[in-house]
Amino acid sequence: MAKPSAIADATFIAYSFELEKYNIRGLITNLFSEILIPSEVRNELLNTKRKEVHAKRQRFIEELPVGSGYYKLCTSYESIVFEEVVRIDKIDKGEAEYIAQMRKRGVRFFLSDDKGFQHLPESYKDLKRFNMPTIIGLFDLNGFIKDYQQFIQDVHFHRPLNSTTLRKGYLEAARYLGVNISKKNLYEKTSLKKLGIT
Repeated sequence: MAKPSAIADATFIAYSFELEKYNIRGLITNLFSEILIPSEVRNELLNTKRKEVHAKRQRFIEELPVGSGYYKLCTSYESIVFEEVVRIDKIDKGEAEYIAQMRKRGVRFFLSDDKGFQHLPESYKDLKRFNMPTIIGLFDLNGFIKDYQQFIQDVHFHRPLNSTTLRKGYLEAARYLGVNISKKNLYEKTSLKKLGIT
């Protein structure tokens, strides 16, 4: 099966820098054919007061090509869709831009922890959001993570998790991959207490 394209928002890219030792930006290349970065996301990434973080993100942004490479800057979008979506309550400009770009490019998947997607009308329900818990599940079910417990603990340090959202994300990843998972295995993979997080 051909790998689909995806659009990433600032939360996913930011986490990838916080968890750089796991090479998240490299691992994701096994799941998607390309990652598009909207211009508004680029601006959000540079909006940090932490100098060392800003420097790393700045280098990443400066190296983003337009129209080529795996990670690429995406500047075109459906203006009609943008104008419709940006008016929806709890959808910010950045979210509206990447949703409009998804329509322009025919992309169905976006990597984001933003919850604005939940407020989209029915006509946009074909778009699929993979949040960090779902990405964790995709990585683990594909065998990308050697020490899962340590990985979860490190993610939790930067992006607090709870067992319920981790379980939902893991189940969504399993459904997407067409994998059956037992209740026992699901508990072991998603119970924060079992994973050493109290």
